[in-house]
Amino acid sequence: MSAALNLYRQFMRHGSRFSSYNFREYAIRRAYDAFRSNSDLVEPELISKAIKIGEKELAIVKRQSQISQMYTTDKLIIEKRH
Repeated sequence: MSAALNLYRQFMRHGSRFSSYNFREYAIRRAYDAFRSNSDLVEPELISKAIKIGEKELAIVKRQSQISQMYTTDKLIIEKRH
């Protein structure tokens, strides 16, 4: 359980690092939906399989968020705070 919670927190942390609003919101929403859909898993084998898949996807999110930070663009109007 703590491994899943730690993985979820990492997804939220790294997903929020995207410089693009659309990618940032997509990564956060995708992580939320994936964890929500797997919240009813009770078999240890299925839980460990889901965590391994999540770790692979987290590596992708980390890599893409770093690339996103290297090539930033102007913020969208929806992102600007007055």
